[in-house]
Amino acid sequence: MAKIEIITGWDATLADWVGKNLGVDLGPGCVAVGFADGGELLGAIAYHNFQWPNIEGSIWSTSPRWCNRRTLFACFYHPFLAMKCRRFGANAAVTNQPSRAFLQRLGFQHEGTARQAVCHEGEVCDAAIYGMLAHECRWLGRLKPEIPAPTDQ
Repeated sequence: MAKIEIITGWDATLADWVGKNLGVDLGPGCVAVGFADGGELLGAIAYHNFQWPNIEGSIWSTSPRWCNRRTLFACFYHPFLAMKCRRFGANAAVTNQPSRAFLQRLGFQHEGTARQAVCHEGEVCDAAIYGMLAHECRWLGRLKPEIPAPTDQ
């Protein structure tokens, strides 16, 4: 199997591809990372709604072949190391169990539900809100950001 190519520098093109496939407008100013195999675009993640200390991400893929430790490092590098965010957020339609399960396997925590906040398969439905704090990210290995965990007061 060929090594998956990590694509950078095509932010607007990749973010537009993600948005069109999800049926949403992610807005201007997105940063994106793509994943290809032999010139075939397999997936991309677009980072948007950046308001430090938080950033949100949206992902689309056509195949699970893009997903490995190296590419997941690339997914989490931008929000936690490059942007030094404390929280990385994502959401999925409550009816979209595969996406919700994927977010949970990555380590995102379910934080709540936004009522009638997204469209999924042509229907308006509730959104499951997920978040990951920098110190919770296992994909960065020893390069975990030097951002302290919150303390209870």
